[in-house]
Amino acid sequence: SEGVAAGGYRRVKRATTVAEIFESVRPQGGTPTGIRVHNILKPYLAKLENEMAQGRELKPLNLIVLTHGVPSDDVESVLISAAKKLDKLDAPPFQVGVQFFQVGNEEGAKEALGELDDGLSEKVEGGVRDIVDTVTWTGGRSSSECGIGLTGEGILNAVLGAVVKRLDRRPASGEVRRR
Repeated sequence: SEGVAAGGYRRVKRATTVAEIFESVRPQGGTPTGIRVHNILKPYLAKLENEMAQGRELKPLNLIVLTHGVPSDDVESVLISAAKKLDKLDAPPFQVGVQFFQVGNEEGAKEALGELDDGLSEKVEGGVRDIVDTVTWTGGRSSSECGIGLTGEGILNAVLGAVVKRLDRRPASGEVRRR
């Protein structure tokens, strides 16, 4: 009823909190991104629909997903369903943004996440709104350190790109966008 999924981290505002989370969480097993994204978006979209029916607004959701690899389940259908729902509700273009930060260099992850970023609309007849952005961080501060640096501009693009379209058109982390 509150539009909030169980678990996860909310309202993180300090770098020390992020460091504590990274120290306490250890990736293991598969990458069930679709089910987790579904469990977050479903209650939020239900609350949004209810609020809009009452003529009220709901604070926008900016979902930041830190992942190491290729989703082991169907995140694509979850994102398409959410985008369709937002379109059906005629929600503001900034209502929901989903940003994927790929941390590491698992084979195929960058391509899979890039497809979520750039290819979802093409999979739906008539298209759907773009709610996804991605950024890849393979370690290091720059390409000279064998990595793509996670820069302030890259973070800005990833965090705001799905809801501020002028930022979505700018390349993240020095990469050329495939448009």
